[in-house]
Amino acid sequence: MSAAAIFHLRHALKLINGTGIPHRSSDRKKTRDILATLKRAKFYAKAEFSLAAEPIRTIHHLSCTGGTLIAKCVASMSNVTLLNEIDFHSRILDPSPSDPVLFTPTDIVSLMKQARMKKADGLISDIFLSDISLIQKHEWLRGRKLVLRDHTHSQFLTGESIDERSTMKEQLGEQFHVVSVVTVRNPIDSWLSMLEQGWNHQFSPSTFGEYCRRYNRFLNKYEGDLIIRYEDFIADPSREMNKICNTLDLSFFTEFESVFQSINLSGDSGRGTGSIAQRPRRESPDFDVDSAIVLPEFKILADRLGYAEEDQ
Repeated sequence: MSAAAIFHLRHALKLINGTGIPHRSSDRKKTRDILATLKRAKFYAKAEFSLAAEPIRTIHHLSCTGGTLIAKCVASMSNVTLLNEIDFHSRILDPSPSDPVLFTPTDIVSLMKQARMKKADGLISDIFLSDISLIQKHEWLRGRKLVLRDHTHSQFLTGESIDERSTMKEQLGEQFHVVSVVTVRNPIDSWLSMLEQGWNHQFSPSTFGEYCRRYNRFLNKYEGDLIIRYEDFIADPSREMNKICNTLDLSFFTEFESVFQSINLSGDSGRGTGSIAQRPRRESPDFDVDSAIVLPEFKILADRLGYAEEDQ
């Protein structure tokens, strides 16, 4: 029970025992005061129960799969607060011996890392869950729904191996009811975009087969969650956004296509033009599509996501 509900219950008990009111108060007034105090206690208890039932909503996708576009559209829905590209355990911006000091006065996790705090992963997770709890309550009291966009790139597409730590969704599941959506894109197109950005060099071996293997490992973490294909979203944005809103329990805003571009998010590395439309496939002299589509790793991934026939 919330602290506010307990406070009013205790006050009601004092009124009943006669310790919380002046003795000259009439019995009728005393009864009214007791009932009013109990009503306030019930209100706060009910509000706390409603908040406990409120889910944490999450969106997950790998980089270069159109995730920022879809996240902008989610952020365009009515009364949504979207926190963008979250990964409290990301190693991407860890301080290095050559440049160990960063100016991050509002980022407590960065300051902890710069202080070289040892064995702090558990503490970082606790800070993350505490922060989200406070933010969720703050937004819920304002009538807004919280959506978290994961930064999965840090965990799945950097380093010599996939970071085996818990995902953001798994961490949240320790304390909250979580509802999630995963968005994907044809691996051929997302890989071509990775090549253009130079992000393929952030993991090793830097091959398309390894990328598909890591993509499958990413999907394993979200088995059973709604999957939205970027290509389907582009073809019919309203239909796919309705699916997302139904899953995340968000109110659907029909005019989102006219406002999504006004939302600025980090991670916006695509070819946006202000409208939702199919773009021609990128080309790269370093990538042969015909050779890529016969790779076993790609075939497994393409079959899983329904892309098997599209590149034949």
